[in-house]
Amino acid sequence: MAGETKDLTVTLADGTVLSADMLEGRSGFKESLWHEYEGILRDFGALCDEVASRDAGEARRAVSEAAGHGTAALELVADVYAHEARKEATAR
Repeated sequence: MAGETKDLTVTLADGTVLSADMLEGRSGFKESLWHEYEGILRDFGALCDEVASRDAGEARRAVSEAAGHGTAALELVADVYAHEARKEATAR
């Protein structure tokens, strides 16, 4: 797909190289994200249903707890960027 690539290459400890085109079979720009949007909305709807059945204090705690679940993914992305920056700095 022109203008967008999501190619992944992994080199295993034994030297084996595995590659994948993460957009294979996708027909449009950013079309690969729709399943993520649907999942976010589904999870949000389920949280709303769950919170609606609780008192105000329990609802606040449930929302606060749910908000923390996404931070691990963000931390992973930040770690990858930091790792790549260190590799670039070392290569110079």
